[in-house]
Order: sequence, then C-alpha cells, then structure tokens
Amino acid sequence: MGNDVSFFSNVLYMASNVQMIIAVLLGALGGVFVGFLPAFGSPTAVALLLPLTFLMPTDVSMVMLAGIYFGANFGGAIPAILVNTPGTPPAFITAIDGYPLAVKGKAKEALFVSNFSSFVGCILGAVMFYFLANVVGKAALAFGPAETFALMVLGLACVAGLSKGSIWRSIIALAFGVAITTIGIDPLTTVPRYTFGKIGLYSGIPFVPAMIGLFGISEAILLLQKGKMFEGDKVEEEKALNTKANGPTLLERAKMLPTNIISSIVGFVVGSIPGAGATVAGMMSWNLARQRSKTPEKFGKGAIEGVAASESANNAASAGALVPMLSLGIPGSSTTAVMLAALMMHDILPGPLLIVEQPGLISYLTASYIIGGLAAFIVFQLSIPLFEKLMYIAKPIIAGLVFVLAVSGTYFLRNSLTDIYIVALFGIIGYLMKHFDFPVAPTVLGLVLGGGLESNLRLALKIGGVGELFTPIASFCLLLALIMLVLPTIRSRRTRNEESQVM
Repeated sequence: MGNDVSFFSNVLYMASNVQMIIAVLLGALGGVFVGFLPAFGSPTAVALLLPLTFLMPTDVSMVMLAGIYFGANFGGAIPAILVNTPGTPPAFITAIDGYPLAVKGKAKEALFVSNFSSFVGCILGAVMFYFLANVVGKAALAFGPAETFALMVLGLACVAGLSKGSIWRSIIALAFGVAITTIGIDPLTTVPRYTFGKIGLYSGIPFVPAMIGLFGISEAILLLQKGKMFEGDKVEEEKALNTKANGPTLLERAKMLPTNIISSIVGFVVGSIPGAGATVAGMMSWNLARQRSKTPEKFGKGAIEGVAASESANNAASAGALVPMLSLGIPGSSTTAVMLAALMMHDILPGPLLIVEQPGLISYLTASYIIGGLAAFIVFQLSIPLFEKLMYIAKPIIAGLVFVLAVSGTYFLRNSLTDIYIVALFGIIGYLMKHFDFPVAPTVLGLVLGGGLESNLRLALKIGGVGELFTPIASFCLLLALIMLVLPTIRSRRTRNEESQVM
C-alpha cells in the first residue's frame, strides 16, 4: 500500500506544482513541434531539449523530459497523416492508414484518433510499467540473439497484409530493404561490404534519410506530377479540402478501446525487449488489429483501427523501453539511450540494484510519465485546428513544404550532404515503387530491422549453431511468422475460388 500512496502523492504533488506544470507543458510543446519535423524524431527531440534540464531540480527535469518524450511520439503522427511523411520512424506504420484517411477527407478524424490512441497507449504503458517493471525486466533476460532474431522475423512477417495484390510484391519490397542494410562495415568482422570504396558508405545507408525519401520525397513528386494534393480522385480531393467533420464520437472511441488496449499490451511487451523497439511493436499490433477486424480489406486503404493500433502500440512501447533501461542499464531504444544519459546526469544510476536502492523511483517515474502524456495529449489536441490548415494550402506549396522539411530536417540531423543525396535517391526509388504498385512500407521495415536481423542471426549461429534458433521462444515466434505468411495466400486462393464459382 505504501507504493500506492507514494504513487498518488507524486501525481498530486506534480499536478499542484506550478513549476512542474510549466516545465511539462513546455516539454510537450517542444516535443510535439520537433516530432512534427521529418528526420528529427523523439531521440533528437530529447537530445536537443536536454540542455534545458541541466540546471533544473531532478523532479522538474524528469517531468519535462517525460513531456518531451511523449510529445515527440505524439507529434510524429501529424506529418505521417497529413503529407505521408512520418515525423518519427514508428509513425510510418501510422501513415499506412492515416494518409489514405486524409485522402478521403478524414484528416481531422485521423488526427483525433491518433491523439486519443497515443494517450491511451501512454497511460496504459505507464500503468504496466508501474506494476510489471520487475517481472517484464526478468522475462526480457530470456531473449538472447536467437529469440530476438525470431521476434524480428515475426515482425517482418506482418508485412503480408501490406501488399495491394500478390504477397510477393511485399516480400520483394521487404527483401530490398533488408539487402540495403548489408551496405557498410560488417558488424562482426569489420570488413567493408558493397561500399565501392566510398568512405561515406562505411557507416551504411542511414535509415532516417532513406525513410524520408521513400515516403516524403516520392509523395511530393507524385503530387507535382498529378497536379493534385492527394492520390485520390477529384471527388476525394474536394471532400478533403472542404471537410468540416469533427473527431470521432464517444461511442466510436469506445469501440476502438479493445484495439487500443490489446495494442498497448503488445507494444509494452515488445518495447521492453532490447533491440525490438516501437516499430516492431507497431507493425505487430497493426497486423493483429487487421486479423481481428471484420473488414481486414480496409487496412492499408484508410482503416481507422490501423491508426489506433499503431499509435497505441508505439507509445506503450516507449514506456516498455524504460524497463530494460532501469532494471538492466540497457537502453531499449535510441530515445531511452538519451534518457539514460539524462538520468545519470542527475545521479540516477540504472541497473539491477536501482529498484532496491531507490524503491520509490518506479512510482515517481510512473507519475512523471502520466503527467507528461497528459500534457502531450492537451498540446496535440489544441494544435489539431492549426495542423489541419495544411489541408487548405495550395498544392505546389504543399509539395514545396515537404521538400523543404525533408531536406532541411535530414541535413541538420547530421550536417551531411551525403544524407541529402540519399534522400533524393530514395525519393526516386519510392516514386518508382509507387508507380509500379510495390508497397513502400515493407522496404522501410526491412531497413529498420535488417541490421539487427543479421547481427542476431549470426550471433545465435556462433553461440550454438542452427539448433540455437529453435529454443522454445524462438520456435514459437518462427511458427507464428510462418502462419502469418501462409494465411494471406490461403485467403486469396479461397477468394478467387469463390469468385470463379459465382461467375
């Protein structure tokens, strides 16, 4: 009961402290704004705004960092929905259904659902963190290279639902993305591969510029080519420009809650596994929502459940990533790596003894993240009318805005002209893929997971040979992956047979 009292007293203390309220609101505002900018994302948001917390007391800095952390996660969905240019890597899954909804004139609804689902994922993630940090932290220790490899294979298998036609289009696009990750220094032997003697390629193809090119630049090219704001027909465009629709009703939000809850659980568990991350969590939750849906054919074409699943999962995964960081001292994501530095700066040393030495820390951090998530929700909600005005801007200006955000964001991320060339190259590749009806999302997922997939596979084989890949957990994940790949083929054949019988 002592912990419960500590938790509620922390929430009340934070909610009544003016200094903390100002700090968390400023953090959330900064996080949403930086998350909105393509190529920046939550790690950059936390890193950029971290110096603001140097001179603050520990309690004030923690709530401000929480606001930044979740604000950036919330904000990444905005450009993903409005202009098909994800602000953060996990938001590319949100774009799969969010952007088609904007095309159909439902941008405001998609933004409302994104914000609401992010908030649910954030709160449930914080609650699970409070009650399950010790249990999940110990369970995460069971995931060695073989289990992590199998989990990533399971995440990759979820792309089966992204193909517009044959599943082979998704598999080819996925293989292309994985193949790109082999460029650069071999992670185990340190030998250059496929670099053609170019030093700039030794570090490989950076993911963020490639993602921005595949999504943002390719969409801007299509926009200029078609002379329209959206991929849809003229009727859809007029509907998008003139919509006065409000967000989903309370009843509609209630119907989404099962998806929000299930996705949050999946997101938290997957996010707590080092190396898996919010992208895998979002993809698995999106696929699970599609499997549970009564209208799975709408996914990828503007399913509101797809946005709900993605945003709930990636925000809960952000809370889950804190588990290995605190209990093992191992960052569960790139953002928590920056958060780790922030905690150490305030003399909080993560590790197995942390919870024993500072038993009140879990309740304190949980309260911080609930307040931070609430602040991000409020800032996002108040910003929706402002961001919705993007839908009314002239088409050439929209295209120009995408180009400017993509190029400037990419350059300032590492001050590298090479990254600009990569954005341009992958913009052309993305345009060609869309022109020939190849889904872009599997390629992005391959880019995200390819490096970890190879490293974990080779480490597992080095540890115990092929047999190492068939531990109970790894075998279960691989079996699920096989089922996910086979089911769409069976369904498509059944559909063709039914259609032939009708004819």
